[in-house]
Amino acid sequence: MVSNVKLIILDYDLTIMDNIYDFYLSVAESFYVRTGLYMGFTQFYDLLVNDNLYSFVNNIVGFNGSFWRDMRRSICKSHSLKPANGLIEFLVFVKKLGLKTVVVTGRECHSIQVKLDLEKTGLIDYIDEVFTMLDLIINGGKEDFLFDKSWLIEFVCRKFGVEPREAIYIGDYRLDYESSLKAGCEFIGLTWIPERMKLLLNNGVSRLAVDFREALIHVIDMMRV
Repeated sequence: MVSNVKLIILDYDLTIMDNIYDFYLSVAESFYVRTGLYMGFTQFYDLLVNDNLYSFVNNIVGFNGSFWRDMRRSICKSHSLKPANGLIEFLVFVKKLGLKTVVVTGRECHSIQVKLDLEKTGLIDYIDEVFTMLDLIINGGKEDFLFDKSWLIEFVCRKFGVEPREAIYIGDYRLDYESSLKAGCEFIGLTWIPERMKLLLNNGVSRLAVDFREALIHVIDMMRV
């Protein structure tokens, strides 16, 4: 087996961590602070899985980048520690393949906070580094659209001395896919939520997985030349 793949980049929330309630709490808190309105979990879930959350919030609070920045900081207070199905096996296997593994998250906090949570689950032993949106800000990066991680992906690739085409980014959302296209790396869409799986498919994602066991099959296939 000859490989051109050298780096695996993993999204954090709703990809390697099954933590939808963390995401809900951060959005609901930021929404309440600005509007005084309560957003129930059912309402949030329906908006999220159908990709209507962004437009719903903006229609009420206006296009306000500070809302989403506050939300990205607020989620850092949540610490659900439920790894996604098949993640441990995936990390062990790619480590044996000699690949580097990095976490890139949309959270706007210091990477040490994410590392501490990964340490509690034992996952940190298989993760080479963690980068957050705070790293983007500190290093003068740019975000052309909300949750645009393309600059971070390119930054990570430079740090590890690989070309973007030699990296695979695994994420759960349309904007993860758009970030990968912009950066020029391969992409695997991973979600256990059927509606989000359909959204990824409708947006042109060709490699889809419901868990990390399926993602591993894709990685091995992509390593073949």
